Amino acid sequence: MRDLETFTSGGALADYEALYADGKALAALWAAGGMMRITTAVGTDIRPPITADGVIVEFGYATEPGMEAAFPDG
Repeated sequence: MRDLETFTSGGALADYEALYADGKALAALWAAGGMMRITTAVGTDIRPPITADGVIVEFGYATEPGMEAAFPDG
């Protein structure tokens, strides 16, 4: 499904340690908020809660059970 270029350029060259740190910080920020707010210029205004299931941010690392990643995330 993916050619060699997918694994040798673009997102494959990202700094995944930096993405991991940013992803963890973002997940913690969202989890602490407890709710999202999504608005658009055409009038969308929804406020879904962040559930007890937690926040999943795909950032290129899946090193523990329960983590998700789809190369090349980030």
